[in-house]
Amino acid sequence: MQNNSLLVIKLVKYQKVQSLINSIHKSIWYDRYFIVTSKKRKLDSVSQRKQRQRQPKKDKNVPYDQKRAWNYSLWLLGRQLYTRKGIEDKLKKKETSPEDIEIVLDKLVDYKLLDDENYARIYVRSRKRDKGKHALKQELKRKGISEEHIEFALDTLDEAEQRENVNTLLFRNRWRFQDPKKARTKAYAFLQRRGFDSDMIRDALESSFVDGIYDETTRELEEDLDSQALFGENEFDEEQYDD
Repeated sequence: MQNNSLLVIKLVKYQKVQSLINSIHKSIWYDRYFIVTSKKRKLDSVSQRKQRQRQPKKDKNVPYDQKRAWNYSLWLLGRQLYTRKGIEDKLKKKETSPEDIEIVLDKLVDYKLLDDENYARIYVRSRKRDKGKHALKQELKRKGISEEHIEFALDTLDEAEQRENVNTLLFRNRWRFQDPKKARTKAYAFLQRRGFDSDMIRDALESSFVDGIYDETTRELEEDLDSQALFGENEFDEEQYDD
């Protein structure tokens, strides 16, 4: 009986010692593995860096071919809306050939990724609070939108809403018109630059300035600005719209 108990005790001690040895071996193996792999990674990173340095750098001025122009156009449209002319101007800066530009643009239109009519409608809807009909029309023309699409988008403007927008703009910017002698002149010029109709501006000024009397300077300015707007000589302040 005593022999059996001694045998059991020895066996337990042996197992403990064996497990301790195994754990030491494992730790040594892991340490070696990590040292070797870390060295290998360092060598790989150094070799890759040297390889990259040996490779000639890509010339950014190389003209975009059709495939690259297509991918570039998709990237641009993924960031914001563009008109057909907007994408065309971007591709011209990349020195893409006219033939490839036309192919890419037609493909974008076929996939309904370019839609000037939809662009004009969204543009008018997003800016109608601060801009009048004339300003919006001129801005859309500069973006290459056709007359047909412009007129279609401007038809969505509501006259009553535009009049309300004029009054709101006057109230919001009343701090600009503190000088009693120049208040009317400044207010009229401010709204005219925003592209609102003269009738809307006069009505807004009548309701904003209680006495309703225009001085001669204001009347002359109104006639001058009306003639400039008629012949397209008046430049409107366009909001930032990153192309």
